[in-house]
Amino acid sequence: MINVDVVNGDEAKEEWNRFLSESENASFASLFDWKAVYEEVFGFKTFYLLIKGNKKVRGILPLILIKSPLIGKGSFLISTPYITQSGICLNGFNVDPTPVIDRLSQLIKDCGARYVEIRQIIPFMSDTLFTRKDNF
Repeated sequence: MINVDVVNGDEAKEEWNRFLSESENASFASLFDWKAVYEEVFGFKTFYLLIKGNKKVRGILPLILIKSPLIGKGSFLISTPYITQSGICLNGFNVDPTPVIDRLSQLIKDCGARYVEIRQIIPFMSDTLFTRKDNF
């Protein structure tokens, strides 16, 4: 069973960064330490998603809530603002996307976000589920 939880704190930081250090497709922009920068320097609300299966970390997805007058009365979630590429990082590609999609859907509702932008180079899910825009 896959669980997707929003995490905080030192215990989560250690687990998160350990997973990234062992991952082949990790990005420095996904390090847990950026969470404090986004919150304390920019004043953004963050949602760091830890994806676990069988009590083992299977993936991570950092999300930041951006409120922008450019998109009307809304906001959006983005995997890494100000950085061109850093999205979901998975341990292998056999993770069922359904729990991740469900958690993203719930976050969108809870935050009042209009959409989620995941700056991903390696495809995570079928393009039939999402709009893919190649800017790189």
